[in-house]
Amino acid sequence: MISAAFVIILVFQLTGGKSDSDYKGSPSQAGGEEYEGVPIADDGDCPRYRKAWHLISDEERQLYLDGILALRNTNNLAYDKIVQLANVHATVDIILFHQTSFGEFWHGYLVWELESAIRTLGGRFRCFGMPYYDFTIDYGRESSPSILDSILGGTGDPDNGYSVNGYSWDVSVEGWFVADQASCVAETDRFPMCSLKRKPAPSSLDGKLLLSAEQLLPFFTDDKHANFGDFNRLMTVHQSMLIFLVGYDKSDSSALLESGTVMAHQGSEPIWWLYHSFTQYMMSMWISCRGHAGEVLEDNTDAYTGYCGGPDTLLEDAPNRDCDSDILRERLGDRFADAMLDRSVDAELDTAGLKETQPWTFAYNHKLTVRKLYDISDWNVVYDTGSFWRRSGLSEQCELNDVWFRQSRPTEEVEAVEDANVLMPPQTLLSHPLIGLISLCVFVALAVWTLYKRCSSKDKSPAPAPDAAHDYGSIGKLITSV
Repeated sequence: MISAAFVIILVFQLTGGKSDSDYKGSPSQAGGEEYEGVPIADDGDCPRYRKAWHLISDEERQLYLDGILALRNTNNLAYDKIVQLANVHATVDIILFHQTSFGEFWHGYLVWELESAIRTLGGRFRCFGMPYYDFTIDYGRESSPSILDSILGGTGDPDNGYSVNGYSWDVSVEGWFVADQASCVAETDRFPMCSLKRKPAPSSLDGKLLLSAEQLLPFFTDDKHANFGDFNRLMTVHQSMLIFLVGYDKSDSSALLESGTVMAHQGSEPIWWLYHSFTQYMMSMWISCRGHAGEVLEDNTDAYTGYCGGPDTLLEDAPNRDCDSDILRERLGDRFADAMLDRSVDAELDTAGLKETQPWTFAYNHKLTVRKLYDISDWNVVYDTGSFWRRSGLSEQCELNDVWFRQSRPTEEVEAVEDANVLMPPQTLLSHPLIGLISLCVFVALAVWTLYKRCSSKDKSPAPAPDAAHDYGSIGKLITSV
């Protein structure tokens, strides 16, 4: 089963597709080198330096928004790279990949392709690195996460299908749309120009949807998760949080998932890409902390264990069962079943329409495997440690690969920026309504007293100007200063 938008895109591709020479998306198409079958991006002195969304400057956030908006094409969806990548994620045959050991590598590859598409815009986008949404900073405030208080818009209009465009986001539907028929539920939606939808999580779920950095620490350090399969299954369980954080009601998700609508909508959600940049950060950190970076991969080892099974395999009293081959073949046919059942390090990851129709992608003329995707430095990706590294406690228990990870700023500066940009989660005594009211009264009284003392003081000299805000800098400046 394939979404309506995907069918339309294939028709566009067949009737008006470009030749290979018209695309400049991947290293293989843009003159990049090949090293043991892995792309070494032709990025010159510009590594793909990825930093935490809540710690980057307004200019860097704007660069991401401007980049994804520049990739939209309302005249021909076949040339809209956001639509192409979103529909790979929405193809129902691919949805089951989320239940395999391929899942995070596959998502990481899609993030890399979007990052590449933005970089090939040239000019100020040439050194773009995909930011990551460290969702642990929003633990305890899932009903009003900080990510929705940024240039990517907030929640949707409850009186118009929870449409975000023109309500909490000053980007029109023509500027950003979801090309999925089932997503056209707002009064002003006209397929394929369907607005972005976000329905906020209820406050009753605060502290229940997300995990804190401290809660994630055992994922990386506990011996129960020393095997890749155990770690990756655990990560898969928590991936559904984004659906409920910025998407649909949990009560509706099963029907939407069955139709592929949730998957289509996620791929067209700007936050989704930032989220999966962070899941790749976490997977790379697990690999690094466990000492597997640079390791020659073999099947069925702690570094990589192939599996196929849903989140219920995590239950201690549940068997670690594989996907049922007969059910897979009946539902998907032999081609997809074979792809699902072979999870070895050299098995090909299916990318649906990219391989058949999109010459600008690496997958178009290369076999995509876990072996090729395992080492992020082969893809010219470098992660800034951000604040998760410190807040989780990993900085005291783990030694990171300094090729994969870098710390661009002293800890004190990171803490200062974080305090300025993010309201800390209300999981303290102050969250009690009565205590909060008393605190507010005390705060107002102190403010009035301070103002009175300042006005009555004989010293009228102005207070010293604060130091200029630290320039988080361009990617090039950050790289050279580390």
